Amino acid sequence: MKKLINYGGIIVLIAWVIWAFIVPTFAQDSDLELLYRADDFEEDGGNLFASGLVGLYTGDTPKLALKVSPPAPFELTQTGTELQAILDGTMIVPLILKTGAYQTTLASSTAEGLSGVDFRIGLNETLRAMVLVDAGDITADLGIVPEIYPTFYIFDDDVSHFTAFYQKAAVLWIDNSEKGTSAQMLFQTDRNMAFNLIALFSSGNAFDFISGSAAKMTDTNGKQTWFNIQARIDQSGTAAYDGLGVNVIESGIGSGATGDGNNIVNFAIEGVSKWRLDRTGNLITIDSLIVHREKSFAADDGEIVLATGVAGWGFAMVGDMQEFSSFTFTSAGVVTLGPDASTNVTNTDTDTNLAIYDAGSGVAIKNRLGSNLTLAIEVHYYAP
Repeated sequence: MKKLINYGGIIVLIAWVIWAFIVPTFAQDSDLELLYRADDFEEDGGNLFASGLVGLYTGDTPKLALKVSPPAPFELTQTGTELQAILDGTMIVPLILKTGAYQTTLASSTAEGLSGVDFRIGLNETLRAMVLVDAGDITADLGIVPEIYPTFYIFDDDVSHFTAFYQKAAVLWIDNSEKGTSAQMLFQTDRNMAFNLIALFSSGNAFDFISGSAAKMTDTNGKQTWFNIQARIDQSGTAAYDGLGVNVIESGIGSGATGDGNNIVNFAIEGVSKWRLDRTGNLITIDSLIVHREKSFAADDGEIVLATGVAGWGFAMVGDMQEFSSFTFTSAGVVTLGPDASTNVTNTDTDTNLAIYDAGSGVAIKNRLGSNLTLAIEVHYYAP
């Protein structure tokens, strides 16, 4: 019986031998190892060429992955439909990602003229968008529109909400309202959060918390608070706290004539002041009625002087109810003591008394009792 030779099996065996022995040897000589390779990729002298490829990406079904061994700077560029990876061992030059006519560039740059380079991302100038999403949303239509400024988007896990970051002229915008997502913005930390103003400015406000004309509280049967502060305190020992602390440090002040004076706090409705605490500690309420409350340690002949040209009423006490009296006064400085005046109270500047009198520059309350005493007053006054 004639023996048949299986030429097909011999060819397969030869091909297997070539693959098992020649290909590993080739890979050892190359600095570029292909982890995934399609039929239309070919390697030549450490360079990788691909035809018909219009973009470089990795995902669930990667088109291409490269491993460089030993690690070295390399260049990835695309000319037309050809993708080329070149090892040059000197520096990283631009990685250009294209889809059709659009281009995004990753590059190192020496443009600053400094020692070393910086890393830059050049967005294509049609959308100007850089997007962070889950890998499964890479191909999702996110509804992004062309931007005037380079913009960085961060989407949530189901791409229903996002926040955009962009520099618009001299203002940094953190914006989550562009698509009407109505997402809450939360700043969370277990450390101190500081807003630090480091430069001088000659006009305008330092910090603004404002509502746009359409951003209004519109509840019909519930309470709303526009600016809510909730502080939780659990102190002990000699600790102290302020629920809201304001510390004004003055290096120079104006007259205050262009506003409601110079104030630590000023509450207003539609620009009309209703309650303010001025820089001297006076409390000014609606219709410009000023309430002056003060407790001072007054040496003998020490005094508190009120404003000039005002009329009003008040009460003064010195020591532990040592002397006291209610009183009224006119804008001309005429003082009238109340019927509750204790023994040593006078409306003239007389020694051994609590003196409430016209001091020429305003009504004064003076300790003339011969020793250092605490002087306390509450006075209401206004410009008649």
